[in-house]
This record gives sequence, C-alpha cells and structure tokens, in this order.
Amino acid sequence: MHKFLHTVILSLLFSVNGMAQNVSEMFVKMPSEILPYMPEAQRKELVELKKMEPDTVVSTNSSLGKIELTRLTDDIITLKLSEHNTIEIGRISSDTLLVIKTYGAPLQESVCYLYNNVWEPIRTFDFSAFNFEGLEETTEFPLVSAYMTESPRELLLRLNIPVITQEDKEQLKNKNVQRNVNWDGSKFN
Repeated sequence: MHKFLHTVILSLLFSVNGMAQNVSEMFVKMPSEILPYMPEAQRKELVELKKMEPDTVVSTNSSLGKIELTRLTDDIITLKLSEHNTIEIGRISSDTLLVIKTYGAPLQESVCYLYNNVWEPIRTFDFSAFNFEGLEETTEFPLVSAYMTESPRELLLRLNIPVITQEDKEQLKNKNVQRNVNWDGSKFN
C-alpha cells in the first residue's frame, strides 16, 4: 500500500511539472509568425547549444543572417536578431508570456506583446505614454525601449531622445531618461 501511494504521488508530481513549461520550451514551440525566418528545429538547436554552454553566446545562421542567443534562464530568453534588432521572451506567469521586440539605430524603440501559454495574442503595450521625471515637455514623439531585468515582471524603460545640439545634450545631462516598471497582474506601472 505504501509503495502504491508513493508511486501515485510521484506520478502526480511529474505530470504537474510537465505542464509548467519553461521559457525555452515555449520558445521552441512558438508560432513561426513571430520569427518567420527561424524554424522550430533551429530554435531547438540554439536552445540546446546554450544549455550545453551557458556562459557563452551561441549563434545560428538564418536566411536573414546570424542570430545570437545571449541570455537563457527559466523565465527569460534574449536573442540578438541583427546588429540593431533584439527579441526578448519572458514568462510573467504560468499562463502569460511577454514578447519585447526592439528595433532601431541609433535610437531604439520597443513593441511589447502579451500572449497566453498557447501563443494566442492578448494585448500590445505602448510605453511612449509613460512619464519620465523632468522630461514631460521635452519630447513630442518619444521613442521608448524596454528590457527585461532579472525578472520578466520588471522592465527597464529607456527614453530615447534625438539630441541635435550641444545645448540639448547639456539640458538632458541631469535628466532621468530611464525608469523601472513592474507587472501588477494586468499591466505594467
């Protein structure tokens, strides 16, 4: 009886564990529409390489060039798609994924998407409406880039301002052009 009970408990633990996928498993199963030039087999190969060599940047070639996997944790995966484009995927809850696509050079802008755990879109975030202390009147068309910190539930936002004159540079020197925002279960604030 005791053996049977242990077997049942272990089976339940393994089945619950199997349902909670880490972000690398979610990345491999990601729909091709999100990264159309990187097929599932290539995503899987990249993740396996990174797991074998966690302290190195691993890369693969795609039809658009070299893709580098720069960070892989249980909750975050970061890919450098080109010199000026990145994508970060983070698991902010057991059933919610955050995807941040960052574009641009020299100024960057991010587009953030929420998906459920089967990659159905939930919503898109626009961080250009966030206030940056002391810069409310400075920018008419702000470009905001977002980056996951140690957790996908906390983002570092950077305001990217085109600086044209030396006077503009001096004026912005002591301003806070970045801030952290946290996930409260339904939005970042």
